[in-house]
Amino acid sequence: LLLGAAKLVTLSICMSTGFPGGFIFPLLFAAGSFGVAAHALLPAVPLSVAVVGAMSGIGGAVMRMPIATIILVGILAGPEYMPLIILGAIVGYLVAQISRGEDARDAYATAETEGVIARN
Repeated sequence: LLLGAAKLVTLSICMSTGFPGGFIFPLLFAAGSFGVAAHALLPAVPLSVAVVGAMSGIGGAVMRMPIATIILVGILAGPEYMPLIILGAIVGYLVAQISRGEDARDAYATAETEGVIARN
C-alpha cells in the first residue's frame, strides 16, 4: 500500500512540475502495488489475479479508455487473464462514469491550460 501511494504522490509531483513523461505506466505500477497489498490482506486471492485485477480496474477507471486498458494490460499479463482484464476494465470504467469525476487526460489538459504544469 505504501509503495503504491508513494508512486502516486511522486507521479503527481512530476506531472505538476512539468517533468516529461506520461502517467499510464506509473499508474499501472501503482495499481500493481495495490494488487500486491490486496493479496497480502486476502491471501485466498492469488497474487496474479489481485495484481491484474487492480491494474485493469484502476486503469479503466482513471484512463476511461477500457479498450486501450484491456489491450495494454492484456499484453502485459497474457491471454489467460483476458476475462479478468475485460471485467476489471469495464467495471472500473463504469464506476468512474457513475462518479462523474474528470478523467486523467482532461485533468492534465486543464492543468496545462491553467499554467499549473509546464507544456513540453
